[in-house]
Amino acid sequence: MTTLIQRLKNPDGQIHHAFGGGIKNGGLSNEAMEGIKNVWAFDYMGNSRFEYGKVAEALTKIKDYSQAGRVFFGEVDSIEVPYICEKGEEDEVKGRILQLYDRKLRSSEILTVENPFFREAMTVDKAPYNQFGGWLELDNGFMFFKNKKMYNDTICTLLLMSIFNDKIAN
Repeated sequence: MTTLIQRLKNPDGQIHHAFGGGIKNGGLSNEAMEGIKNVWAFDYMGNSRFEYGKVAEALTKIKDYSQAGRVFFGEVDSIEVPYICEKGEEDEVKGRILQLYDRKLRSSEILTVENPFFREAMTVDKAPYNQFGGWLELDNGFMFFKNKKMYNDTICTLLLMSIFNDKIAN
């Protein structure tokens, strides 16, 4: 089941306070925040379920399956959306992305115009939709992207975190 999807904004090289009153950096270590600030910026989700370690848990899961050699890099060809998931989960992940695109799957992330529908964020090149380059699914630990540079930079960052066994969570 997919209930929480963290929006990833195009990076500006800054570390933004995007986790409200929750634990510092949503549970991410300072090293992790430094490592990703040029890859993406977290969008403030306006819901406490995003603030208490779910982002760190999902990124740790992705790093762990990457480190174990179980990472899969793919693309939903029909809508040109690259994604990162665990091997064996490709069909499920592609199906969820297509459900989001076709508005058949709603998550707590998809509420209002300020929290845009995935389809609009993928197809409309004006504010507020053009600020988003990717999404981090928190329940199952996969990522998908609109911004191809963000996708490629994420792959490089995951590889480096896996090689150096960087700590993601506090």
